[in-house]
Amino acid sequence: MDESARTSVLESVSRLVLYALVFLLPLFALPFALNPLDLSKSLLLYFGVLLSGLLWLIVRLQKGEFTFPKSSIFLGLLALLIVYLVSSFFSSSIPLSLIGPGYNTDTFAFLFFGGAGLFLVSSLIDTESRAIKFYITFFVSALCVFIVQLLNVVFNVKLGIIPNGILTTSTANLIGGWNDFGIFFGLVGLTSLIFFEMYPGRKILKALSLIIIAVSLSVIYVVIFQSLFAIFGSVTLVFLVYLFSRSFFDLPSPEKPKHSPFRLSFFILLFSLFLLLAGNFITKSTLPLNISSLDVRPSLSTTWGIVQNVLQREPILGTGPNTFLYSWLTLKPLAVNNTIFWNARFNSGISHFLSTFATTGILGGLAISAFLFLFLLSGLKTIPYTGEEKSRSLLMASLFGSLYLWIFIVTYSPGALIFILAFIFTGLFISMLAQAERIKRARTLFLENPKVGFVSTLLAIILIIGSISTLYLVFGKYRAARLYADGLEILNTTRDLPSAKEKFVSALSLDKEDFYARAIAEVNLMELQELVTRQDLSPEDARREFQNALGAAIQNAQAAKKLNPSDPANYFELGRIYESVVPLRVSQADEFALNAYADALKNSPLDPTSQFFSARVKLQTGKMEEARSFLESALKIKADFAPALFMLSQIEVQQGNLKAAIEKTEQTAVLTPNDVGVIFQLGLLYYQDKNFDGAKSAFEKAVLLNTDYSNARYFLGLIYDRKGMKNEAILQFEHIKKFNPDNQEVERILSNLRDGEDALLQISPPAERPEKRKSLPIKEIN
Repeated sequence: MDESARTSVLESVSRLVLYALVFLLPLFALPFALNPLDLSKSLLLYFGVLLSGLLWLIVRLQKGEFTFPKSSIFLGLLALLIVYLVSSFFSSSIPLSLIGPGYNTDTFAFLFFGGAGLFLVSSLIDTESRAIKFYITFFVSALCVFIVQLLNVVFNVKLGIIPNGILTTSTANLIGGWNDFGIFFGLVGLTSLIFFEMYPGRKILKALSLIIIAVSLSVIYVVIFQSLFAIFGSVTLVFLVYLFSRSFFDLPSPEKPKHSPFRLSFFILLFSLFLLLAGNFITKSTLPLNISSLDVRPSLSTTWGIVQNVLQREPILGTGPNTFLYSWLTLKPLAVNNTIFWNARFNSGISHFLSTFATTGILGGLAISAFLFLFLLSGLKTIPYTGEEKSRSLLMASLFGSLYLWIFIVTYSPGALIFILAFIFTGLFISMLAQAERIKRARTLFLENPKVGFVSTLLAIILIIGSISTLYLVFGKYRAARLYADGLEILNTTRDLPSAKEKFVSALSLDKEDFYARAIAEVNLMELQELVTRQDLSPEDARREFQNALGAAIQNAQAAKKLNPSDPANYFELGRIYESVVPLRVSQADEFALNAYADALKNSPLDPTSQFFSARVKLQTGKMEEARSFLESALKIKADFAPALFMLSQIEVQQGNLKAAIEKTEQTAVLTPNDVGVIFQLGLLYYQDKNFDGAKSAFEKAVLLNTDYSNARYFLGLIYDRKGMKNEAILQFEHIKKFNPDNQEVERILSNLRDGEDALLQISPPAERPEKRKSLPIKEIN
């Protein structure tokens, strides 16, 4: 095979990689522990773009030339990349802003690879026949996604090739969120409609287009997403207007009759209008599918408020890419704590576009605005285009497809796949602009000029080496995610701490992410808890192993904090480690725990958890008034914070304020009606207050919530005995005996009840009455 043939093969393989990427992206899913779909699709993008780009660069070196469309959109993209890169280096966590865990769409790496994909598509999918192959590949992939979802929702069939844990509910899908699923099929339906209306094909192609349109509209219907209805309808309207306006640009011809207004686009526009107006009807008609989805985002006013606050402090470059979450934690409105989403962690505001102003400042906002403006300006160049129908249909499909996706990025915060497709379709749009000769193609023969050739070759070689190195790094990120998922699986099934820790350590060695270090610290904490209960170690061995485990836990928690100093979760982990050894009287453990919780509060000042944990530390050191102060501070942040109310009731009990304790516990029970621990505590307080009717109701509810709650059955049995319900009391203690066959007190109570005597005869006295003991009468078996 000669050099020219080898070059042609490499270029074909590079192009095939892009086709494979387009086909696999909607379908690809791996069982990662964190954001499995977004992470899977992001890593696939990185692999695909790197491989295709590497081959493309090798071909360019062999040919001695660079050829690509001359589009102003590239300038906007380049400006955006520069701003993201500079802003990343001023971020509080540079790795988080540069690439993060791999699935975040607001990182420099994601933008870079998305932009590289855009460039490669514009350069390699450079003919009409290749564009047709692109769309066929995309439509076939979409049909596969639809079949998988149809089997999941209607027939409850889980295909073996889909990893476990992906399709767990009726709205779980291979695209991402339920709204993203609708957005994806809106894109499929829109591009299919353009082909149906414009592409000069055979009847079979029209029929296939109709099938795809029908599939897409059915998905849009069941997703029930008002923004989708509005944007899909609006873009359809613009396309319909374009179709009618074509007569102004087309040359007169007897083969081109006037366009009838009653065409498919018109009826789909009416369908979109119906979707917008018939929300209740659509909801009722989809009830049999058992589809329910909740899309929670910060409101427009809340997002804008956070953006304003950030710009006052960091106006030029913002807080850094991928850091909106930490702005949310520090700047969210206090009113959010009155909702069930008080502890939600939002990585973006109401829209990605608006959030960019917070993460990359005014420069980032201007850069993305310029990019979108240049895209729209390029789109305007297509309106007067009067080329062949085939060429025009491909141009319009790529234009309206990318326009549709960018509108969602401006108005919404979609998942990774929608972003990736926006870049890919924009690249195809640029390629079709060049194919339609609306823009020129740049061609640089760098080997003809020795100086230019030297610099160009050097840059190309550096890029090739960089691509190979980045492939290795991306593979490492993939391996780390898999190891982390394996470690969690081990913890959840066998609780094999050494094996789980080994997985987490390996993950951290491959990818320096704070949550990997935090996972290791959590295992270290579990090891500490196990060491305290072990009886097979000598005091010296126990002390040595304890010190090693404590030192490792602190070291790993400190490492997590260093990797991401903005995340309060890392301070909480460090605080919990120190708190766990406070009862063992480890020197300054309480002080270090309080300092860690104070640091968490600085990073999330409206989270009552920090104050609650601090109160817990104070209680363990016997400082009840200081604990009360922390709890009251927590309740100022969130007045209905159930754990703080419950702990306050315990303090009241210890201080002899039974009535106040009952009042606090009643408040907690109202807020957490299914918390069996709170219900039991309320029953016990009623019992101590001799409110036996109230105690009976509480213990009965506790037993209803947990049929094996032995202590609830114990006190309920005593109440039944007091009320003369001997048989009911016997049933309660017989149930307790099943799980506590060696408990002599339960055996004695059963004997008393069967003899018709008082349940506690010869038990209390001489022993303390059960409600006054320091520990519960029955040891619960988990």
